[in-house]
Amino acid sequence: MPRRLALAVLAAAIAVGALVALAPAPVSGSGGTFDFVGTWTGDYRYPLGTDEVVDATETLVIERQEGRLVWGADEYTDAGQLVRIPVRGSIDADGRGFAISEESGFFLGDVLGRDKVRVRFVRTDDQFTSFEVVLRRQ
Repeated sequence: MPRRLALAVLAAAIAVGALVALAPAPVSGSGGTFDFVGTWTGDYRYPLGTDEVVDATETLVIERQEGRLVWGADEYTDAGQLVRIPVRGSIDADGRGFAISEESGFFLGDVLGRDKVRVRFVRTDDQFTSFEVVLRRQ
């Protein structure tokens, strides 16, 4: 019986080790924190309240970073006019995720690489909607 238990513990340790090895490593800049400063852009689709689907381009501009804290703007075009909304947020302690808020919504995201992140945006005002997009640093 002790031998079976030892084999089970060894198998569990190998399985956990394999999962840890497969997890993406944080992509860091100076100081070990993900370097988020830059202009991030990607195309996406989102649903309107009228059952219409809209194609759009998201631009997230991170202008300043202090450690894991970030400031910038959410930029998009609406009826031919550039809309620029201030944003602030933070990078997760493990460097693999982040959250960024603005006046009427928020982004939750994952770092996919040095120049690639995936975000889900949730708009919470009377024009509520949501979309997911992969953004690339320009």
